[in-house]
Amino acid sequence: MARWWSSWTRSRDEVEAGELAMQAHERGAQAIAACQRGQSVCVHGMIRSVTLRPRATAPSLEAEVYDGSGLITLVWIGHRRLSGVDVG
Repeated sequence: MARWWSSWTRSRDEVEAGELAMQAHERGAQAIAACQRGQSVCVHGMIRSVTLRPRATAPSLEAEVYDGSGLITLVWIGHRRLSGVDVG
């Protein structure tokens, strides 16, 4: 009964977060919330935003990835675009 009630009272964001976390786990990816700075990891999630940062020295492309447990910003220095990824 408690599980049934929980499924009806969870917000859409909570449901989405749970589904993303489950997908990441099924694919063997590490939860973003468990990642440490400088550590080499494999993550799986949804790109929430892509931003081009023009700079005088070198441009960078940034993508925010969310996996249900946390958010990580990926940065490609010297790139203005990536195949299959659009700014928006």
